[in-house]
Amino acid sequence: MWALSRAASRPRPSATFPLSVPRRRPRASAVPPPPPPPSTFRRVLRKFSERPIEYLSIPCVAAFVGISTNYAGVKMLFYPIDYTGTSWMRWEGSPYGVVGWQGVVPARTEAMASRLVDIVVGRLLSVTETFARLEP
Repeated sequence: MWALSRAASRPRPSATFPLSVPRRRPRASAVPPPPPPPSTFRRVLRKFSERPIEYLSIPCVAAFVGISTNYAGVKMLFYPIDYTGTSWMRWEGSPYGVVGWQGVVPARTEAMASRLVDIVVGRLLSVTETFARLEP
């Protein structure tokens, strides 16, 4: 009964009553706030100064790997000129077999030469013009 009488005595909210109550600011604590984190440059510089050999070796190793793979790739394109290995299970015009290797360019010289002749004769020179320039 007491709760009913108390609820009845409360004023009803009107349209002018604020819908949200402003929050109180928290009290200041005795612990000071932590210092701001160091900048990214200072963090990187600190990590680099702790282990400089490791960080300097990364580009050196990457350069060595890049140069050696490029060198091996160019060598594999042009050398060996003749097939090296066993001819067992080797397809015609293929630079590789089951056991062996031939440079890609030397293995396909006939195909590349015939394409070059077709392009030169078909687009750059005509057969009649070529024979006209020859001296008997």
